[in-house]
Amino acid sequence: METGAELEPAQRWLTSPAAAPAITAAAELVQTRSPLAAATAFAQTFPELPAAHRAAALSAATLDSAAQSKGYPAGLLWTRTGLEQSTGPLTAARRAHILRNAGITSIIDITAGLGMDARAMLEAGLVVTAVETDPTTAAYLAHNLGAITQPAADAPFNVRCADSSDPAVLAELRGISPEAWFVDPARRSASHDGNRSRPERDPELWSPPWSFVEDLRTTVQPARVAAKVAPGFSPAEHWYAEWVSVDRTVVECALYSWPVFQSQRQCAVWLDGWHVVQASDVGQREPVDVGSGPIQSLLLEVDPAVIRCGALIDLAEEIPGTHLVDLKSSWLTAEHLDRSERMQALVRAYQVIDEVPSAPRKLRDALRARGITAAALKTGDVHIDAAAVRKELRVQDDDEQAVVFTKAGSGNRAFIVERIR
Repeated sequence: METGAELEPAQRWLTSPAAAPAITAAAELVQTRSPLAAATAFAQTFPELPAAHRAAALSAATLDSAAQSKGYPAGLLWTRTGLEQSTGPLTAARRAHILRNAGITSIIDITAGLGMDARAMLEAGLVVTAVETDPTTAAYLAHNLGAITQPAADAPFNVRCADSSDPAVLAELRGISPEAWFVDPARRSASHDGNRSRPERDPELWSPPWSFVEDLRTTVQPARVAAKVAPGFSPAEHWYAEWVSVDRTVVECALYSWPVFQSQRQCAVWLDGWHVVQASDVGQREPVDVGSGPIQSLLLEVDPAVIRCGALIDLAEEIPGTHLVDLKSSWLTAEHLDRSERMQALVRAYQVIDEVPSAPRKLRDALRARGITAAALKTGDVHIDAAAVRKELRVQDDDEQAVVFTKAGSGNRAFIVERIR
């Protein structure tokens, strides 16, 4: 690792082979004992270690255990903030394979952090230069990249502790002549109480700011820049964008400055494999008639990534006999259920029990008349304070039954539905 910065002794020790036995022992303790009991037993097992080293090992083991519960491999070094903000394993692997399939063999990750994207790129066979500003994070990054054991990970890597937004550093990186660049701007800032970071919505307050990414796109040659941004970001038309959903949560919007897939906008939804929906150019397509119509026996809740990328009508066209509930609604309706693995990933199906008044007091009476005391409230289509409505309805949350609020012309409609497994 290229760095002139000095680490704290305990942090440097964590990245050395000498720390491995202690971290392994600490991992066994933190998984089976309370924090106090684990610390006491660890001190008795390793009395020769300085207190700072013992604390570092216990913290590393605790974070490693938390990371494994999220699907990351064991034996990596983490910071608490880094674990909160790192790309998930499935998403990182997807991006790496998209790059590899696009013919990329070398890349510079200029905001590498703890290296989850860089690890995936190495595992996909790319040559990686990973740049990180913070000395501690850079040291952990080098450790995490060096911990790869998969056979495919035989591509070389280099870690630099430097500020990639510094013009002199950027000039040196350009001299490497990579085939692509990757940027994951930090999108969090300190909270008012100093305890936790909070999402930063202004792209110019990201680190580096979005204008830096756009400048990179127009100045590097070849002009291939990949970026990771928040799901709510609205990319310019010159970016190829993919919204990624895991467990029905949109985790990121992945951007590419060159055509790595056919459609300018698409989504990828994970359920035992990736399921992609491409958004057609509305001005180019000849749509099947999927306009709004009467409610049929089923309501279909579409994965939010499909909505984000603008592919709702494209998905409706894919499912025979399906149409929109309303042109302003994100719900689809159908008479028959498609139980294919793809549709189970992309939609949740609900059996329509009855249409009910959307006004809270009348809705409460309708629920009571049916003996319903627990129901999910699906309010994504309408401007409703779900917490306030739940309080007025006096119902608990539930995963089996739901009340769907959706648009209908100038007003709202409400339906009692039951989840179909």
